[in-house]
Amino acid sequence: MKSYNRPPDVVTQVMRSVFLLLGNKPQQLATWPDIVIQLNKIGKDNTKRRIQCCVPEEIDYSAAKKVELILCKYDEELVFDTTQALGVFYNWAECIADERLALPEVLTEKHKSSGLFGAARPPPLPQGGMVSSGTPPRKKRSAKVEENEEKKKGGKGKKKVKAIAAIAGGFKIGADKNMPPPPKFLFNQS
Repeated sequence: MKSYNRPPDVVTQVMRSVFLLLGNKPQQLATWPDIVIQLNKIGKDNTKRRIQCCVPEEIDYSAAKKVELILCKYDEELVFDTTQALGVFYNWAECIADERLALPEVLTEKHKSSGLFGAARPPPLPQGGMVSSGTPPRKKRSAKVEENEEKKKGGKGKKKVKAIAAIAGGFKIGADKNMPPPPKFLFNQS
């Protein structure tokens, strides 16, 4: 969607709705280039992260009302026919706006603490904004270290890879950089 120079009106309006729900002011979303700026943000302002952290109780009631008025002009089928990604944004915005409008206009602390989706909220990013998988980063091994390990194995590693390649019908497993590495159990020496 970012690649549009002059998108159809439905694209602009749906994405404007998404960012209104995420807390942007209408003045920040006046034109398509303004919306693209929001789409291109990284780190804690990343659109995906903001959507994951979005909780209906924290959305301004008037913004949800405005979004409902914008989205009621469009049919889900029309939106999905434009682009599938836009359809996903449309469905999300429609659901979140409905959830917020189902709550009282003025929320008490009880509403905010009990929350509809409070438990589903992801934890905040650690300082520095990077998320890790919990495993320590792997150190890159030099070619010499790999060569020494190969000598210790007695050259069995390459034979096993060739055998697996033959089983795989001649396809070289893990050769394509876009492919995930092969499972480790294929290379166990036991």
